[in-house]
Amino acid sequence: MFLRKIVLCCSDEQIFETETVHAGEKIKLTCTRRSVGTFFWMKVVSGKFPKILGKSFSFQSFDQRIRTATEPETFALYITKTEQSDTGAYFCMKTGEDLEFLKGTFLKTSKYTVVQEKTVPSGDSMSLQCSLLAESDNKSCPGDLNVLWFRAGSNKSHPNIIYADRNRRNEYETRSETQQSCVFRFSKNVSSSDAGTYYCAVATCGEILFGNGTTLDIQVMEICVIHFTYVRIFLYYFIDNFLKIIKQSEALNYAALNFSERKTRGRRKREFAEDSVYSQVAC
Repeated sequence: MFLRKIVLCCSDEQIFETETVHAGEKIKLTCTRRSVGTFFWMKVVSGKFPKILGKSFSFQSFDQRIRTATEPETFALYITKTEQSDTGAYFCMKTGEDLEFLKGTFLKTSKYTVVQEKTVPSGDSMSLQCSLLAESDNKSCPGDLNVLWFRAGSNKSHPNIIYADRNRRNEYETRSETQQSCVFRFSKNVSSSDAGTYYCAVATCGEILFGNGTTLDIQVMEICVIHFTYVRIFLYYFIDNFLKIIKQSEALNYAALNFSERKTRGRRKREFAEDSVYSQVAC
């Protein structure tokens, strides 16, 4: 009946999110405070009674890892050093005239985390790396791993699976005294059509973990090609016009020279004709 009341008294701006955190990390959940009332965070786990974690201005959880805080325009829940037992649904509520649901967050605590490089340099080939981090004393990678690589194109097309590592080729690395890493690598030749974001998905222990994606940006190369094309066009027209100007200049010089020769020949003919007339008269 209690949960039924919560659902019936939801606000018009209700929000439900999903968060995944690696065991041992800290997390902060927030909800917006827009009106007067008493705010509190509650945790709900299947098969157990709801648990109040903290109220605004008063009650705090008995677990020292968990605390609530009233902040400007928000009511926050802090969990430090998360554990797998922290997995569950967390609700931000407000009591006033009614019990109002403000925000819900399903928190999933995993002992594994998938990490990818943010970007890779463009070139004729690329090498993608995906690391599976775990807080474990085991000196080998889990035996039930399946790794998938897929690409989300820059034109917002549906993601395409491009590679499946069924042979589970991986490298085991020790990052610290408590943190271990299994590294997966994928290489391929690339062209301009391969631009986009590449994601690594690791399936292990009954869950699927996604990396944050690695972006391959080939725009710089395309811009250079476009820029070079414009330069070639500019040079072509510049040289073409320059040659036309030279030809026009040569044509003008030739015309002037030809006109000058014609004037000289005409003057010589007139002089020759006058001499002939004079000699005829003198005779």
